Amino acid sequence: MAEGGGEIGGLHTSFEAGELAGDSDPAEQRRPVWMGASTSGGMSPQLLEVVERARREPEGRFHSLAHRIDVPALERAYHRMRKDAAVGVDGVTKEQYGQDLERNLRDLHARMKAKRYRHQPIRRVHIPKEKGKTRPIGISAFEDKLGA
Repeated sequence: MAEGGGEIGGLHTSFEAGELAGDSDPAEQRRPVWMGASTSGGMSPQLLEVVERARREPEGRFHSLAHRIDVPALERAYHRMRKDAAVGVDGVTKEQYGQDLERNLRDLHARMKAKRYRHQPIRRVHIPKEKGKTRPIGISAFEDKLGA
């Protein structure tokens, strides 16, 4: 088990992580958020353009999406964060970051747009496994979980 009592697993789609689109039709509820984004209003117009391009050009590549992220998208990411998530090297919790949320998000957004945003070092933690073995995991700083 990881800090905060949750288990750590592999990579998951938005659907597997529980981010579901729609709230009335059960068929709609089984779709990942990005599939219903154009009607849900949950994504910024810039990110919707990325979704549409990905649909049109499935073999295409994106080199950077930072310029497409706006402050409301960062705020939505903040509200999706677990309040008991393990802290990174910065030691900042969700509650601490949220004490001046608007200023923090505007500052993060400005650094991303100016290409001054830099991911902080990852905190390495070893999780106990069977037979006395451990498995290393990396925990990002709070702000990096929002913008990375």
